[in-house]
Amino acid sequence: MPKISTLMSVYNGDRYLEKAVDSILAQTFKDFEFIIINDGSSDRSLSILENYAKQDDRIRLIDQQNSGLTKSLNKSLALSCGEFIARMDADDIAMPERFERQIEYLETHPQCVIVGSEVLQIDMDGDAICEMGISQNHKKIEAELLAGCGGAIRHPAAMMRREPLIAIGGYREKFKMTEDLDLFLRLAECGELANLPEVLLHYRLHLGSVNFTKAQQQTQEVIAVLEEAYKSRNLDVPVKLPSWRFKETKPIDSHRTWTQMALSAGNMATAKKHAFLALWQKPISRQSWQLLFRTLKP
Repeated sequence: MPKISTLMSVYNGDRYLEKAVDSILAQTFKDFEFIIINDGSSDRSLSILENYAKQDDRIRLIDQQNSGLTKSLNKSLALSCGEFIARMDADDIAMPERFERQIEYLETHPQCVIVGSEVLQIDMDGDAICEMGISQNHKKIEAELLAGCGGAIRHPAAMMRREPLIAIGGYREKFKMTEDLDLFLRLAECGELANLPEVLLHYRLHLGSVNFTKAQQQTQEVIAVLEEAYKSRNLDVPVKLPSWRFKETKPIDSHRTWTQMALSAGNMATAKKHAFLALWQKPISRQSWQLLFRTLKP
């Protein structure tokens, strides 16, 4: 029986897939199985994964018609047999010592049911934007989750104990876009949550937009998750839940945001790149010119 079962669902992820898979296979902790579901990809993902499966017998590859992330994760969870469950996404990069450090923490902190880590946010080219600045202790993490911040623990950086994960029924498939927030809040009632302070994952931020329909669905799901979480804790549901809303994100908005994040972290080359990209999107934008000038200052 492997110590760790690593779960990854892939849908049209060929652009970054090899780096993601390589980063798991290169872990210093070797006792794991790697369950990968190709969720109906129409690009080169399946052929890439088949080549890896031929080379490493730790990979268990399942090819299926598209069913969505939550169902795929539950399917791979049912197939798993490790004492610990690690998550991974097809566009991120795990640091070599990730599993070793997380196993060490879980084995020395038996009250902890899930441990994540600090993550370095990178852009589509793999260039550093900034670290997340993630909280490390249970109370702060749970408070952030109860405020609707699913990123209090980054899903692809998480390692969980199998027993409590199975006991709560795994992922709830009614939540298609907030399955991680819902899972973490339910696990928080079984034991403690934690994040390690070191960067153990490079978390990729993609260029793109979220349409209004999806933004509405995200907001509605977050509200539903939080309402259930407050009620299960016998807490009064806040009048405004949550006070924010998901909004449409356009490419120019993403580039501006990433410019500001990179500037704050001192990653000037990344900031300059995205400032230029924002300006290219809208050359007459005063805001974009101001951002670019900030990146050009000594």
